[in-house]
Amino acid sequence: MHVWRLCKAEHEDLSGTGAFIYGGRWNSEGHNVVYTASHLSLACLESLVGLPQLRIPKGFIFLKIYVPPETDVIEFKGDLSQIKKRDYCQKIGNAWLEQGSSAILVVPSVIIPQENNVLINPRHPDAQRLKVLEKSNFDFDPRLLR
Repeated sequence: MHVWRLCKAEHEDLSGTGAFIYGGRWNSEGHNVVYTASHLSLACLESLVGLPQLRIPKGFIFLKIYVPPETDVIEFKGDLSQIKKRDYCQKIGNAWLEQGSSAILVVPSVIIPQENNVLINPRHPDAQRLKVLEKSNFDFDPRLLR
């Protein structure tokens, strides 16, 4: 499996520090997690909805990350109608991180529930086997914010 991460160049590591500091939809502050997506286009949309202001972001890169087939993966089996509720998602994500049951949790995107975001637990031993296969600059098309 391959997953995609869009981030500022200075945040390319897979430590989950940003999520630890700020929290996210699937984790509260104090939990390391790396947010990725099943497609680069979804990673783009997820990045845009997280912007504090509507302007084209600069200085972003993409990472194409290889997840070996032997990596432990858990898929979201919760209530799809509840995923717009941040506290619901954080409860699920925090429990997954605290249990340490897998390196990967596949969750539906709130933007497009038929597509998946892929969370990486950087503290799980299997996370060390993930490899960045490709890294390059990413330019957002200005038409996205017209």
